[in-house]
Amino acid sequence: MVRVNDVNTPFFLDDIADILPLPILGIMLPKMERVEELRYADEAMRKVEEAHGLEPGSRFIIGTVESALGVENAYACLTSCGRVIGCSFGSEDFAASLGVGRSQSNEELDYGRRRLVVSAKAAGKLAIDTVYTNYSDDEGLRAMTEQGKQLGYDGKFVVSPRQVPVVHAVYTPGEADIRHALLVKAKMREARQKGLAVAVLNGKMLDKPVLQQAEKTLAMAQAAGLRVEEEALYE
Repeated sequence: MVRVNDVNTPFFLDDIADILPLPILGIMLPKMERVEELRYADEAMRKVEEAHGLEPGSRFIIGTVESALGVENAYACLTSCGRVIGCSFGSEDFAASLGVGRSQSNEELDYGRRRLVVSAKAAGKLAIDTVYTNYSDDEGLRAMTEQGKQLGYDGKFVVSPRQVPVVHAVYTPGEADIRHALLVKAKMREARQKGLAVAVLNGKMLDKPVLQQAEKTLAMAQAAGLRVEEEALYE
């Protein structure tokens, strides 16, 4: 995806005219705040797609929320059109919109960061966590990435290639995670065969939401190229 200038600049139309014909997934749209901005972007992109013989709606948008207004309007923006597939959180500009500086604790980001991921999940869209700007602090990066994953974020943007291994390590399921997910699937399948809606694993009840989380874990593992065959349970 290519980051373009936002729709309120004189550069947006030239940007999409140049890049949408390229073999890309879509655009990163900065400063997502209002529904009408997304609808304007959608229509402008459709015109470029049609002019180049591309299927309308084939280039997607991930909008970056960078202000208090953007956080409050996130759900409406995310559901404004079909080509919006997710959002990311812009922490530096968000803090500036509150009139505060960044702190070591990131306390000033807490409400916006949590509100945004809930809005994204309510809309059924991706949520990408904010960058960690101190690219030499692996410990701090890991802590913030782990927190973002626990909040529900699907991934994290980075400011340097050297941060990629840490983010991948946090989001890639480990052997124990994969084994547990496989066991959940096996137990739930056995329950369904018996006409039951729930199962038990290690004394804990399993139901549909637990199964969905297990399936997400296995999908992440497959995306990372890891082995997820159930035969591994019996080796």
